[in-house]
Amino acid sequence: MRSELKQAAPEFLSPMVIQHLMRMHGTNAKCLLGRVKADPAEGELVPGSDEVIVAELRYAIEEESALTAEDLLLRRTDLGTLGPVKEETRAFCEELLSGSGGRLGH
Repeated sequence: MRSELKQAAPEFLSPMVIQHLMRMHGTNAKCLLGRVKADPAEGELVPGSDEVIVAELRYAIEEESALTAEDLLLRRTDLGTLGPVKEETRAFCEELLSGSGGRLGH
């Protein structure tokens, strides 16, 4: 499974991100990689994170019905469990939840 995921991953994703996806999402990591292949912007790092990508947050909102920033930060990712949440990270989550897209660089 591990080598299969590494082969399925776009080249621009770092090994740390791929490891994170395997650790946090198991077999569902392949689905997240599919989202990144379909839209490379989903492979961008969430502001303030070294390993959580946009696809994880969008998947949590669209497929797991995440409704609040706390849900994204504390239950759907590990963004809020590793210390204080950066304001840029919280703002990005809130932007995604509001439906305004959360596209980086816009």
